[in-house]
Amino acid sequence: MLYYNKQTQERISERQLQESGLLGHEEKLGIVPLVKEHGYDTSLYYVQDSGRVNAGDKTAEVVWDVMRKTDADTGEQKQHMHASVNRKRDVLLQGGMSFSYQSESHTLQTRGVEDIINWVGLQIKASQLPQDTALTLRTKENVTISIPAGKVVLLIDAAVALREQIMAASWELKDSIAAAKNLEKAYEIYEAGIDSVWPDNGPILIQEGE
Repeated sequence: MLYYNKQTQERISERQLQESGLLGHEEKLGIVPLVKEHGYDTSLYYVQDSGRVNAGDKTAEVVWDVMRKTDADTGEQKQHMHASVNRKRDVLLQGGMSFSYQSESHTLQTRGVEDIINWVGLQIKASQLPQDTALTLRTKENVTISIPAGKVVLLIDAAVALREQIMAASWELKDSIAAAKNLEKAYEIYEAGIDSVWPDNGPILIQEGE
């Protein structure tokens, strides 16, 4: 494990701390754990330790130099970008749909097509019942709630619509990347869209008595 001395601006190994007798006194001396993890896709970027550090109260983080792989094959890099978009899409789909009912926040589970099929089946059942008939739902948080059939129809409509919007956003971004005339333009499109093209996930407010 690595540490960072905020006073001397030096990196220190755990062994050095032990040998110097400082281990156990880090907080008083302004010595904090050094975090070296990064979240960059190394199929798309070169990531190098810049030698710089951002130091906080409890931890310090390495500042990374991140460079595009502009000398790579354009077609191959576009495929990596498409894969990255798909991973982002899947995270959003599996995250479920946020909604609020009776002043409490919940998440409707939407891990895959199977969940949507199940919810649509419940929606069909709900649409055939009086709107105030109580039905039970099991949320992603493993909480069972009772909700009127009329609200179930609205809730599942919103969940299906969110899924469609996420899928459409991923298709549009991947099509734009594929249509890019060169690798530099593909990177520009990918970087501008990977975190911004997705629909807002609520929470959807399910009102009582409407």
